[in-house]
Amino acid sequence: MITKQDIDFAINANRKLKEESIILSNLSSTKFREFTKNRLGIEAKKVRISSMKNTKTYDNLLLDARELFELGYGTKFISLCISLKYKMYIHTIFFHKTVQKNRLSFVINDSIFNQLDVICKGRLFYNRIARGIFLSFKCKPLYNLSKNERVGVKIFYDTPGNKIFIKRDDRSSKSLVCGYSDIIISASPIPKNTEKILKFNKNIYTSKNIDVCFEADDFGFDKTDLIDDKNARKLYPHLQKYGFILEKKRITCSDRSCGDLHIYRNGKKYIIEISNVFESPPTDKNYHSAYNRIRDNILGKITRICLLNKCNIIFIFNKTLEDKKIINEDFVRVIEHFKPNLILTTFNDGWEKEVANEIHQLTK
Repeated sequence: MITKQDIDFAINANRKLKEESIILSNLSSTKFREFTKNRLGIEAKKVRISSMKNTKTYDNLLLDARELFELGYGTKFISLCISLKYKMYIHTIFFHKTVQKNRLSFVINDSIFNQLDVICKGRLFYNRIARGIFLSFKCKPLYNLSKNERVGVKIFYDTPGNKIFIKRDDRSSKSLVCGYSDIIISASPIPKNTEKILKFNKNIYTSKNIDVCFEADDFGFDKTDLIDDKNARKLYPHLQKYGFILEKKRITCSDRSCGDLHIYRNGKKYIIEISNVFESPPTDKNYHSAYNRIRDNILGKITRICLLNKCNIIFIFNKTLEDKKIINEDFVRVIEHFKPNLILTTFNDGWEKEVANEIHQLTK
């Protein structure tokens, strides 16, 4: 097995090679032995790799090389890393001949998707400046984590190329990179049909939507930590006590028509929208306009979510919504038309426990 120490040692050695103006592609057995002895204090052996066939060392060497391919490293770096680990120079040609050349075969893995407990919306796009294909998605906890430390990941695709699985592995050449508000990862190699759509399209910018899957605890999180809305994050643990199960697909602030929380119980799906928009009555002079804006905001949420989702929907609003300045004829007609489940709360300490009990009673 290749360790992070093996990789770090090879990265450091490569840095020293560059200091001596030695390019990896020009490295020879003699140069390698001289370099390791003089700069690294390692006595490399002069051994032909062909003489090691049918030995355990040979088999382990191939396994290590395959693992480095899976971690996204190039053939030249693999040659250096394996040569340093086994203290013998192995040319890149050996790896071209013995290890499978098709890099895509290392990242197609349907079975790994059985492990997922989180799904986020993502997109693949081709960057013409960097000349590469990248994955972009939003997840606040992962974004904050990658701001504070390097988070290495391996990527895997399902056979149709509609889903991508990210698995933490700090040995990997790929890592989570913070964009303006989203996470960016190099997505290569990618399935050929997707590559054709993105890379050879005549449009200046082309992207493809894709599901981004992972295990929450792989990155040190509980799946509840990855609920985007803070009120929904407070509410769910209390709903869990009543047997509600959190949907794997995560809702973000950009999913304005999907509510804040998707849960299941007894085979039924429920969407919960939580809004504290009318926390306190307007105090400005033109309060009539303020009331109209608040009313339109609330009615917009109800109409949009009820029209675009075919399941049981529960709206949780601030108790101040009972103010007669909000409830006009339009408000009553919308409520009578969609007949949504409304729960009003003060959002004071302990509100989530009371609301969870109301949802339990409402959905029995």
